[in-house]
Amino acid sequence: VVNNELINKGKLSASINTARKRLLEGLLQYGVNLTFEEGKYPPERMIFDSTLVKEGIISRNGQSLSVSPKSSYNAFWEVLEITFEESRHQKRPFTDFIDILAAKPFGMKEGLVRFLLSYFLIAKKDGFALTHEPSSKFIPYLHIDSIEAMFLKPNEFYVKKYNFDRVPKSAVDSLVKFSRIDQTFGGE
Repeated sequence: VVNNELINKGKLSASINTARKRLLEGLLQYGVNLTFEEGKYPPERMIFDSTLVKEGIISRNGQSLSVSPKSSYNAFWEVLEITFEESRHQKRPFTDFIDILAAKPFGMKEGLVRFLLSYFLIAKKDGFALTHEPSSKFIPYLHIDSIEAMFLKPNEFYVKKYNFDRVPKSAVDSLVKFSRIDQTFGGE
């Protein structure tokens, strides 16, 4: 249950959509280390508190975004995890992920889908390839512009989980470290 009627809507207001973008930019840049100025409560902080902190997706002790088994988000997160795992063998259209949240038993409204699916993508950002099919373009970094484009034209984007099974962990860690050297290439 999401106790925030500002985001649990079919269409987000312009001000909430702006707050959503600022929150996502902060999560992309700082991850679980995102903080807000003490005593200040901008809309993105209220959204952060009601959808991430309260539900245990953000843990001050954790190193990544993940869902606690006790969270009310756990059921849909597990279904997204299964769909994400299936994309290891064959790329999946982004619409599959949206459809999962919009259909029964979840029946989420578009505004909420945008928030929660964005959180999922950010949590998995180092573990998948994103492609834009009409242009055959590989998008190397998850960026706010690519997230926005994915929701604007979801049928044009595909997700494929990286298959790290055959690659030594040290090589993967080095690649991830190297890829973070210059994040300015992330946008389209």
